[in-house]
Amino acid sequence: MLACKGMSGLGRILILLVLLAAPAHLLAGDDAEVQSDLVRRIVEEEQNEEVRVVGLRRLRLSYPLKVSGGLGLMRVRQPVDFDCSTVCDHRGYFFEVEPGLAGIQVGAGWALLVAERKRNERFLSDIYVGWGVRGALLRTWGDSTLDPSGQTFVGVEGDLTITSANIGVGLFHGVARGSEDEQWLLTIGAGWGF
Repeated sequence: MLACKGMSGLGRILILLVLLAAPAHLLAGDDAEVQSDLVRRIVEEEQNEEVRVVGLRRLRLSYPLKVSGGLGLMRVRQPVDFDCSTVCDHRGYFFEVEPGLAGIQVGAGWALLVAERKRNERFLSDIYVGWGVRGALLRTWGDSTLDPSGQTFVGVEGDLTITSANIGVGLFHGVARGSEDEQWLLTIGAGWGF
């Protein structure tokens, strides 16, 4: 059949759609060369990708961290000939650390961002639209409004960014041992970046 070794699921789907949509005369034995050439080009395009790591950053006001700044890394697959100095699709897994005045949050998740790096090759400089979800560990300390101030939570957070303006909402659960009350924490934040 077709040599699809090493191809992503999307590439296989594209080949199947092309074959299903092709007129019957293209699939006839005389035009097998046309079909073979089309499949070859789709396979080449799929294999012409590389893994890249781009930097993420954000500043925000949030509860319970108050003022915080985050740095992270995102792993994406993109065509080799795209330099992303203009708008590119960035989708993949990311890891981010966000220290703040009242605690720190460490999270990992998956995001889809439409962004560009401009001249800065390491960090995304402009995020036009994006969304993501992350699992996170949140630790509060001294300046926290929570009682007691030093607590640890685990949970999930969702983020939405439009023209670099970011909002995020999360639901966390306390991990304190021996506590009779189940402690749930709703987090919310707004700022710049992702």
